[in-house]
Amino acid sequence: MNYVKSGQYDGTIFHRIIDGFMIQGGGMDAEMNEKPTNAPIENEADNGLKNDKGTIAMARTQDPHSATSQFFINVKDNDFLNHTGKNMQGWGYTVFGKVTSGMDVIEK
Repeated sequence: MNYVKSGQYDGTIFHRIIDGFMIQGGGMDAEMNEKPTNAPIENEADNGLKNDKGTIAMARTQDPHSATSQFFINVKDNDFLNHTGKNMQGWGYTVFGKVTSGMDVIEK
């Protein structure tokens, strides 16, 4: 919530779109400049939530504990992104929200 309260997402764009997979935002402005971030957070993908269509999850690098401000919206069920174990292949991507309206816009 610190990012929201500080205005981090004001003027950001969805800079990565992979058709039939996901759309990613939260890290770049309209000129594709990377926005500053806070320290990374611990991976919480073992929270029981799944990367189903319409869910919002934390983007990260290969390091499972590297998520900062970027997030993605799943445009289909992406079971392979779910937590399966605390190892490099199983950490998964932390789901923290769900699109409640406007999914038709996301799917365009």
